[in-house]
Amino acid sequence: MQALVDRRDDLQDLGKGNRIAFWAGVALTVFSVAMLFLTWTGDLTAFIGLPATALGVLGTFRQFFADRKQLRALRQRTLDRFNTLKVIDYATYSLVRLTDRIVLPKAYLKSGYRIEYLHHGFGAWSPEVSSWLISGRANSTKYTHDTSQYDGPPAVRDSIAPFIEFSRTASARRFSNDRKIRMRTDLVRDESGNFPQVVQFQRTNYLATLATNDLSFKEVINRHSRECQYDGLSGFLQAEGADLVFRGLEQSDCANQIGVSTLAFTSDHYLILVDQTQQNLQSAGLVAPSGSGSLDEDDLHDAGCEGSLVDWLTSASKRELLEELGIACADEFTAEVNTLIDAVTVRAMPLGFCVYLFRGGKPEFFFISRLSCSADELDKISQYTAEESDLSGRFAKSEAYRLKPTGSRATEDLLRICNRLRSSETHRLSFPLELQLALLEHACAEHGPKLDEFFAAEIA
Repeated sequence: MQALVDRRDDLQDLGKGNRIAFWAGVALTVFSVAMLFLTWTGDLTAFIGLPATALGVLGTFRQFFADRKQLRALRQRTLDRFNTLKVIDYATYSLVRLTDRIVLPKAYLKSGYRIEYLHHGFGAWSPEVSSWLISGRANSTKYTHDTSQYDGPPAVRDSIAPFIEFSRTASARRFSNDRKIRMRTDLVRDESGNFPQVVQFQRTNYLATLATNDLSFKEVINRHSRECQYDGLSGFLQAEGADLVFRGLEQSDCANQIGVSTLAFTSDHYLILVDQTQQNLQSAGLVAPSGSGSLDEDDLHDAGCEGSLVDWLTSASKRELLEELGIACADEFTAEVNTLIDAVTVRAMPLGFCVYLFRGGKPEFFFISRLSCSADELDKISQYTAEESDLSGRFAKSEAYRLKPTGSRATEDLLRICNRLRSSETHRLSFPLELQLALLEHACAEHGPKLDEFFAAEIA
């Protein structure tokens, strides 16, 4: 099957050629009109102006209609190729049977990972990794970000990704192929019992995630031959007898863009949550953490750079949180609002890490944060862009999800809030939020003094 991406490029080149030819014709016509004007004034150049006018007009219309015919034909050939592909979703009963077969590799098991099955997904996290992050022992770990680009398997690069891009564009759904960051180092212990000292990043994009991680439990077939073009399971699982073993981040064929989720409290101790709309691709219609999203390559500033993993993740989580809550500056806001937004500060602390197995092992880091503004101040300064307001809105503040003002024993109140959320929003908790409750309970049990100190300290 010829690469569909070539067809897309042909369309772009042809469109550019049409514009050049059209404006060249317009220029020739203008020149011809000028020659006619000289005719009326008695200039001898009129002999040139009259035929030039005819040729210019004729050439412009001929080129315009010829290119439109060629463009229609090329579009139809592209549609014919796209229409040969069909995405098949695994039936619910098949997915249940598959999840029973999915197991973790030995390196993950030795590092304390366990699979957590929740209402809206399942993934693997490790209390040992959480303690490594919370205790500060991970602060010495560095990251490296090289300049190479993740391409994915040939079928994804040449057929699946262009197919998804075309389908989403044709259906007028919101789509922006932002540059993202891929994680390709597993957070597991080495033979000496140590977690990695260096984590490797790679460039990727949002489209690659849609074409790999989000097709984890789907297959793409050719409608005519009925042959499988891509099986999402093979991107992150390895068959070993009756088991399907997770391949890990280093061996995965998925894009594995890095995500981050944050639970945030205001200065007057209200927990802020987000209601996702039905238009959101992830967790549509569910209650989500205060901030949840993928990290952009722009967060690293420079390709090929390196630095502290925890420091960078903390900084990027703050940016994502502010955007999700509508307290990020924008040109469309007034200068006064942008000034107030600039004054908001965030204090953040890591809680844990998870690979989303229901999304092909996509890596996600979790944080708990405190905002320097109160809940009422947040209402005043929060300004959602049109795009953000279509995707999410803040959960109504509630005394049930508020810490006691003293903050001396925050862990007791945090556990109370976790239990209340589970009982009141049972089936409406998104996977990131429900998993974060488990991570928070672990932090309260194993690192209570650290959490109490975090909530008692001033917000810098």
